[in-house]
Amino acid sequence: MLMVLIATPLIMLLLLFRLDYSRAASDTELDFQESLKKAVKAATHQVTDRSRAEGDPRIHSNNAHEAFTSMLADNLKLNPDSLTPLDGSPLAEAPIYSLIIYNGDGKYESTGAQAVYQYDFDGSNLSSYPLSGVGFPQQFTVSDFGISYGTGGTFDITMETPGCIAVMKIKLKTITTDISPVRWAAAKVHYKT
Repeated sequence: MLMVLIATPLIMLLLLFRLDYSRAASDTELDFQESLKKAVKAATHQVTDRSRAEGDPRIHSNNAHEAFTSMLADNLKLNPDSLTPLDGSPLAEAPIYSLIIYNGDGKYESTGAQAVYQYDFDGSNLSSYPLSGVGFPQQFTVSDFGISYGTGGTFDITMETPGCIAVMKIKLKTITTDISPVRWAAAKVHYKT
């Protein structure tokens, strides 16, 4: 009887800790998904002035990437330059991501709107490069390993208008287990023709 009296509070504390931890981790993952959506939308809003004025919007590639990282830094409490976690951040280390800005053509390349441009960040180094493939609609597939042309991945996306697609992996601060979720988001420019 004495053993049951001693063990019961310990078991209850362990169960409460585990439930609280699970709730906190799922809440953090929801915040992460929402932050990624906001960052992709911010990137998509970086339409060049000339393309907007001509009624044929295209996204400025570098401005889109800057808006993407700025929104991530603000929402996930990251250093805006290195994306390393600041005090109070739910992340244990800098995120890993791929971001594609898809304009469908190079019509406004002179204004900074590359036809297709990709940014890859491995947690410390950023690489960026143009991709081939133009036209609408364009199929992309998203998996835990990145974004590529075509279908058959975990998720398929069709771009009928210019837009941005991102996939990101983070490592959450935890006490007991390693949680490293991967999430994706996409946004398109909507306009009347």
